[in-house]
Amino acid sequence: MGFLRKRYVVVAFISLIATSAFLHLWRISTPPRPVFDEAYFSTFPAQNVLRETYFDLHPPLGKLIFSLPLYFYDSDSLKEADYIKLSRNPTNGGLDTDYKPKDFKNFPYVDLRLISVLFGLVFLSAFFLFVREVAGNYAALLALFFAIFENALLLHTRLILMDGIYMAFGLLGLYFFFRKKTAPVTAGLFWGLALSVKLTALAFIGPVLIMWMIVNNQRGDAEIKKRVLKFILTGILILTGVWFFVSILLFPAGERITLFNNLFNLGLTPSFWTPILVFLREVFYSLNGYTNGGGHPMMSPWYFWPVMLGAMRYGDSGLNIALIGNYFIWYLSALGVIAAIIKFVRDGIKRIGISQEFKPALILLGGYIFALVPFFTIIRRATFLYHYFPALVFALALASFLIIKFIENKPKNIKIAILSSVVILTIIGFIISAPYTYGL
Repeated sequence: MGFLRKRYVVVAFISLIATSAFLHLWRISTPPRPVFDEAYFSTFPAQNVLRETYFDLHPPLGKLIFSLPLYFYDSDSLKEADYIKLSRNPTNGGLDTDYKPKDFKNFPYVDLRLISVLFGLVFLSAFFLFVREVAGNYAALLALFFAIFENALLLHTRLILMDGIYMAFGLLGLYFFFRKKTAPVTAGLFWGLALSVKLTALAFIGPVLIMWMIVNNQRGDAEIKKRVLKFILTGILILTGVWFFVSILLFPAGERITLFNNLFNLGLTPSFWTPILVFLREVFYSLNGYTNGGGHPMMSPWYFWPVMLGAMRYGDSGLNIALIGNYFIWYLSALGVIAAIIKFVRDGIKRIGISQEFKPALILLGGYIFALVPFFTIIRRATFLYHYFPALVFALALASFLIIKFIENKPKNIKIAILSSVVILTIIGFIISAPYTYGL
């Protein structure tokens, strides 16, 4: 624990992670049926183990991780996981999703939720480490506190969903890049693993690029350019290797060709190049999605997310479960983003350079902006509130840094009053949204 330096930080960190573990594990077996996209990410891992070919929008690593505990169960219990089936719509050429809502029964769904919990705790730990390297101990502890009591993040890191996995890998990548003894190849490795779970992890390149810009503007350091290039190249190589070779090696080539021909009417014939063409098609559909002739009822555009418009009710669970965040944290983080933008715009107008003390704010704001850029540029598929998670994480860190910066020169009683108010309002916000988090 030497990296935490001070004993009180160690105690606070462990206490917060223990609290998060309790919040994640409470009612972990409820509901005993798929919640929203759990239908996909319980069916696909089972098909991995049963060696049944399927198509999914995302790269394969997340499903492979969820597959691991399933190798210890018999095939009969795994065959029950047939909650989703994709088929081609003959009218519009898109894909129809045949969702079969039913209880998990003998399928070991709790094991898969425990994997999400594990990665959820790794995500929180990596978040703390990254913010600590960028903004210091106090901001890191406050950001960790916010992330733990953020209901939407909690919900999606305790269900069979991939958000906690890719964010854990992505933030570990940022930690290894920004720590004092930087390790760009290791950082790129983790970023590549994050991309291999979900391409949304592209968001984690934002702080790296901002750091490159800051250093080059200040002193033209050639070393930062090498580190950034190592990070990016390593990440791309890992993504390409995992996605391409898993796609080829996990399933028989003939079955994959037949599947793609049936789903997308491609007319592919077996050849040396066919696996590559199928792989490129997977990448295309990951960015552009597929259509069934209409929009998803819960989809929302990126500009709704900062104020939590587009909250999602998961009625298929049979309980009152919904993707609703902690209102206090969500709006506080949005205010932090606005405050940072105003400051940097004002400094730009006055031609004031970037001060060393506010460099962390620029890195975190850059991460926030880069996390949203793909959603109004290259991504053409349906988007949902949970796609905001990487941006939300950077906004939480930014708000934490600004709060600590605001109170650092205040009298002790003022500091205590402000922090106590923030803590109390955060917990109240968590309690208000908790019924939708746990299906109460």
